[in-house]
Amino acid sequence: MVRRMPFGSENTHHTAPPWQTPILAINFEDDELNPPELGILDEAMARLRNGRLVVIPAGPQSRGHYTALQASQWKSYLVEFMDQI
Repeated sequence: MVRRMPFGSENTHHTAPPWQTPILAINFEDDELNPPELGILDEAMARLRNGRLVVIPAGPQSRGHYTALQASQWKSYLVEFMDQI
C-alpha cells in the first residue's frame, strides 16, 4: 500500500536534516549513472554544513560509474578527508 502525502505537503516536508557530521561525496566526471552536469550532488551537498564534493576528472584509467571500484582513483581524497576528522 502506498501512502500519499496531501497535495502541497511536499513544500513543507524537509527530508534533509541539518547534519553536523562531515560527509564526503565522490563522483566521477564520466559517471553515466550520476552525471555531474545534472548538478544533483552539488545541490544536495550545498545543503550540508560539513559536506564536501569531489568530482574526479575523466582519464585513461577511469571507467565511468565503475571507477568507484578502483580505489586508486579516489583513495587520496578519502585519506585526506579521514585525516581532517
